[in-house]
Amino acid sequence: MHTLNLPDLAEDPRWEASWYRQQHKDEYVDRVQEAMRGWAKADLFEELAARRVVAGPVLTMPELRTNEHLNARGYWVEVAGEPFPGAPYRMSATPWELRQPAPPAGEHGEGWGE
Repeated sequence: MHTLNLPDLAEDPRWEASWYRQQHKDEYVDRVQEAMRGWAKADLFEELAARRVVAGPVLTMPELRTNEHLNARGYWVEVAGEPFPGAPYRMSATPWELRQPAPPAGEHGEGWGE
């Protein structure tokens, strides 16, 4: 919490216990969220990683599409000129492939959900 300039939370031993944080989250969530607003996602992630805090950013779809790590791994596949998420795994004997895109809503289920 020192990273977010919340020393009272960082130094209070009660917050060390996961069960305590869960039971009292209404006492700190708003403050932590407000403190995080002053950071860019990537900068906060890098700072927390340097401090060995297990954390990760929640990325929007445009952020995922331009994510350096996913692009370097060749994660995205093109289908009909549009990018789609690629293989969730890579296995040499049984490689993953996208054979066709997901059907449009309602294509295979007329009457479903009515």
